[in-house]
Amino acid sequence: MEDLKLHWAQEEFILSTGRTIFHRQSNNLILADLHLGKSTHFRKNGIGIPKSIAENDLKILAESIKTFQPSKIIIAGDFFHAEANTEIDLFLDWRLEFKNIKIIVVRGNHDRLKPALYSQCEIDLLEEFSLNDSIKIVHESQSNSEYFQISGHLHPGIIISGKGKQRMRFPAYIFNEKNMILPAFSHFTGLFTNFNMKEFKYVGITSQGLFF
Repeated sequence: MEDLKLHWAQEEFILSTGRTIFHRQSNNLILADLHLGKSTHFRKNGIGIPKSIAENDLKILAESIKTFQPSKIIIAGDFFHAEANTEIDLFLDWRLEFKNIKIIVVRGNHDRLKPALYSQCEIDLLEEFSLNDSIKIVHESQSNSEYFQISGHLHPGIIISGKGKQRMRFPAYIFNEKNMILPAFSHFTGLFTNFNMKEFKYVGITSQGLFF
C-alpha cells in the first residue's frame, strides 16, 4: 500500500509514505516537525551527525510536492529546530525551486527564530491555521478543542513484535475521531510509542508502504 485515502470531518485526506498528508479539497500539503537545523546543531555540540540528513529531508519534501502539486504547504510546528545555522542557507536554495508555493508554519515549541528569518525564507508564521470551519492545524493538540485537530509535536510511532520476540519501531500516523497526529517529517527524530491504542488507531510507515 503506497498511499491511503481516509476521511475525517467529511473531508478527504491522502496519507503518504513520505510522512505528509494531502487535503484534496484545499489542495494543501500538510506535515510536521521538519526540525531543520537539528543535525547542524548536534554537530556544533560535538555529536557526529551526517550532513546529508537535512538534504535528504528536503529532497523527500520536493518529491511530495511534485507528486501532489499543492498550492500551499502547511507545517504543523517545529520547522526550525534551534538557532539559525547553515541549514537555513540550504533551505533558501531549495526554496528557489518552489517559489510559487505558499508555505505556512504553525509555531511550534522549537520555532524561536526571529520573524525576519521566516520572512527571508518566504514563510508565514502563525499560531494556528484553520483548514476550514471544522478542522484546525496546530502544533500540539488540545483535549478540550471543539475542532478536529491536525497536529505534530509528539513524533508518534508504533512497536511491532515478531514471532522471535524481536521488536521493531516505525513512525506512524496516530488518529481518533477528534485528532490526527502526524509523524515527524524529519528522519532525525526519536519516536514516541506510549499511546493508548484503545483510544487511537494507527497507520505505520515503512519504506515499502503503509500498514495498519
